[in-house]
Amino acid sequence: MGYPRPLPRSLEPLTDETLTGYLLRLSHRLSVSPAHIAQRIGLNIAPTGGRLRRNLILELTDVEIDMVCATTRLAPVEVDSMTMRTWIIRYPALGASLQHHNIRPQLDPWLTPDLSRYCPQCLAGDGSEIQNRHGGPWKKEWHLPIIFSCIAHNRFLQSGCPSCLQPTHSTWQPSPLIARSGDGTLHPTQCRQSIAGRRRGAKPCGNQLASTTKQVDPPLLSPDLLAFQKYINSFLTSERTTEESSAYFTDLRIVCALLATSWPHSRHLVARNLTKAVQTHVRLLQERRGDQPWGKQSYRTLDSPPATPQACAGLFRAADRILCSEDADLPDVLTHYFETSFVDRNSGGTWKRLAGRNLNHCSQRLRQATKPLTYSFSPIELLDPHTVCNYKPYHIPAWLEPEWYVNYFGRLDPNSARTIRRIAAVRLLQWATGGTPSEAANILDIPADKITRHIETGKYTWNPENEERAEFATALQSLANDLSTYIPLIDYRHRRTALRNWSIPLKSWHELSRLLPVQYGKQPILDDRKRQVASILVWTRITHGEHLFAPRPIEERQPEEIRRDWAARRATTWHQLCGRSDPGPHYSCLRQLLTIYAGKLAQQIDASAPGASSIVEAPNTLPWRET
Repeated sequence: MGYPRPLPRSLEPLTDETLTGYLLRLSHRLSVSPAHIAQRIGLNIAPTGGRLRRNLILELTDVEIDMVCATTRLAPVEVDSMTMRTWIIRYPALGASLQHHNIRPQLDPWLTPDLSRYCPQCLAGDGSEIQNRHGGPWKKEWHLPIIFSCIAHNRFLQSGCPSCLQPTHSTWQPSPLIARSGDGTLHPTQCRQSIAGRRRGAKPCGNQLASTTKQVDPPLLSPDLLAFQKYINSFLTSERTTEESSAYFTDLRIVCALLATSWPHSRHLVARNLTKAVQTHVRLLQERRGDQPWGKQSYRTLDSPPATPQACAGLFRAADRILCSEDADLPDVLTHYFETSFVDRNSGGTWKRLAGRNLNHCSQRLRQATKPLTYSFSPIELLDPHTVCNYKPYHIPAWLEPEWYVNYFGRLDPNSARTIRRIAAVRLLQWATGGTPSEAANILDIPADKITRHIETGKYTWNPENEERAEFATALQSLANDLSTYIPLIDYRHRRTALRNWSIPLKSWHELSRLLPVQYGKQPILDDRKRQVASILVWTRITHGEHLFAPRPIEERQPEEIRRDWAARRATTWHQLCGRSDPGPHYSCLRQLLTIYAGKLAQQIDASAPGASSIVEAPNTLPWRET
């Protein structure tokens, strides 16, 4: 295939310049239109009816790169640097946009195809002769909504033309990359917006966008926002791994949508001078939604970044504050904003669909934190359809509280108590969230193989007769009704999260040991093995989980031989500590001290849960405890 002749004159790309800006500057130097230059250098525009394809900013084919190199005398690396191909792995929205290679490519909403954001001082150039003539660079990073400011000039990016109050390069036609691409009379830094809309022959705005004047309104960036923009920029460079970058931008996208739906409850997370801009963005989302609830909307309605840099800065910074939460607190924080956004689990379907489509790219910690909120729904036939489950999934312990079991299921086969308590917990959680038994067991931190074989087929290990099966269903229904009626309830998920990989601190263990009665003769051993078993007891008292599934961090740090020895002796020590009614003075006193310790620790954990401070002081008012 033959290549076109080289252009009589060319230009070298500026630092971080986008292909769009390069076409504008090169066409201005040659006094022709951008469309003419694009066709001349090999960017075929015939299939789009004479308009530039928007996906040219993403990447060029090898043939297109060769054509551009042959006509402009640039090196392939220089041509490739003007596209965003180097960010495709780091910024998931770019990869999603490249999946649509058609005449009218579907660009991801978190990618801005036109040049509607810019820094006037960057466009004014650096004072060199070439930039004084043709303007400074239109930077490719301005296509990304996550870039809301110019670090070099410590200012917010300008959004739109200050004269016509329209996006500078927007057009009524849906596909072009450059508005009025056939007009060769405009300077690269002039607004190309038609001031009369679709009318044929409408004149361009032509306002000069470049300016050397420092920004006055809106004000300069605060030190916090300047540092935050630098932090975001680091994910576009080799300072971060591609996995870190992809996960962070996806996390930001998911949490931003949640904060937008929870507005104004999330207002306190946004800087005061940016609140109005974020509120305007939220109002636009609500107008797009109309009268229908969020659950009836397409996820695309919610998956839109703010239009202005100020709103982006406010919302992204708020989302980053959420993502900076401790791992133990993140699930509760997300649940709090989810519950303030949606009146029930069905109305949150839009956000769940958005989160579900991005879970493969988000971080592992966010994936774990959103598990209880993103499970799909499935009907549970056992529940009376007229019953409303007002309790939340985090109100269910992994192993039913002993008093719950005794008062509701005490008449069933006592030999199957363990299985009944597991199944009842999973069923209660299913009624609150939907999903499969395996998903419910996962939320409760119960190994799937310990529960699914009992539930998936509807058969229980104690093989009840029809009458006993109906009694189990009635008892479970009664417990669900009481949980929905009587409050406050305990946030067991917060307790499980707080005690994940927890053990009694060595200092606390020594203090407990000094309170034990003095023994005559052979002294009891108070080593790390017993501290591990004691930690399991505290964990079961607080979380009401099953001791078989308790974390064992002390044991996991031991060599293989020691772990095998501890595992062989664990059941005996556990029986002495918890199983026997008369374990002797040592174990009896240790059990009492650990129970008191667990009660105080549970109060501290409950006090740190969002909205759960009342749980510590309020009495439990379930009916069978009132007497």
